[in-house]
Amino acid sequence: ACTAALALADEKVALAQAAYDLIDAHITRLDRDLRTFDQALLEREAAEAAAAGIKPSTPGGTGGGGMQTEKEGGAPRANEAVPVDPNEPRYCVCQRVSFGPMIACDNENCDMEWFHYSCVGLSTEAKFKGNWYCPACTAERRRLKKLEAKEAAAAAKK
Repeated sequence: ACTAALALADEKVALAQAAYDLIDAHITRLDRDLRTFDQALLEREAAEAAAAGIKPSTPGGTGGGGMQTEKEGGAPRANEAVPVDPNEPRYCVCQRVSFGPMIACDNENCDMEWFHYSCVGLSTEAKFKGNWYCPACTAERRRLKKLEAKEAAAAAKK
């Protein structure tokens, strides 16, 4: 009885290992395909930007830069090399490299700092007065304002 149980346990372990190996092989293939797809997408976007006469802007600085695009002359420019260097910094909610018109979040502590206009729903025709905050920083500012209002109301009751 004990030998049969050990044999059954060994069979289960072998099946689990085989399933793991198959899943690992598929994940490896998916990762490779995803890297290939991402690279092709970046190259296509860079080519489209170049065809449209848009030079990629390089985000930089210490945040709080407001709207800075190549039209305004505010953001430094990166070279237009294709394919994209895998060590090039990633920006925006899309986590892609710098290209096309971008805007800086005015929160000096913003994690992403720079955003592609299209990724945050902005038009290159948009005009801004004052500061611009990314969606994450806007949500955090709203949360803090609500918290301050609750604390002020609690303090007024005392």
